Order: sequence, then C-alpha cells, then structure tokens
Amino acid sequence: MPDPNRPPDGHYVYNKLQYESRDGTARYKDGTLIGTTLGLSQMLARLTQFARCSAATAIKTVTENAAAVLGLERTKAAMTPGRDADLVILDKDLSVHATIVAGRIVYQR
Repeated sequence: MPDPNRPPDGHYVYNKLQYESRDGTARYKDGTLIGTTLGLSQMLARLTQFARCSAATAIKTVTENAAAVLGLERTKAAMTPGRDADLVILDKDLSVHATIVAGRIVYQR
C-alpha cells in the first residue's frame, strides 16, 4: 500500500542538490545514499519481515529506543501520566489508521 506521506518516485532537490527517489531510497546523482523516503508504517513492516520480530518489538524499537536516543524518553513513547498525548493508531497491517497530536486527531483514514 502506498504511503501518503512518502513522495512518489522521481527527481527532487535536497540541500540544493538534485537527487532521485526510487523504491523508498533517496540518492544523489553520484549514487551517494541520502536516506529513506519510506513512511514509518512501511519501515515497521520491513523491520518485522527482515528482523523476524513481532510487531510489538518493532513498535518498541521505533518509539522507545528512538525517544531515548533523542533525549525525549520522559515526554514521549509511552502512554503514561505526564507524557505528551501524541499517538499513532495502526491497523493490523501496520498502516496508519489515525494520528493524534496533543490529544487531538490530526489524521484519520
């Protein structure tokens, strides 16, 4: 399923340099990897597939671990009192069903 947050394949400009996005990968014209253009739900699906881990483990990896690396573990990545009310509700296929920021629905399929 295409991710509505991922730009379609094509040519773009980043950091004043042209690059190509193809199949979720962004590269400068000389082939240097810039990064990914995949949405988080697509990355979750790939993580469960390639690492052969559960959806719960994949979600923990991209939430709790990422928050800790960014120094946000006290305000993000868990549904506990005092934390920000920022949530993503996923369907069984790990696609985004809804996004809630500061307790308000900002996206719903």
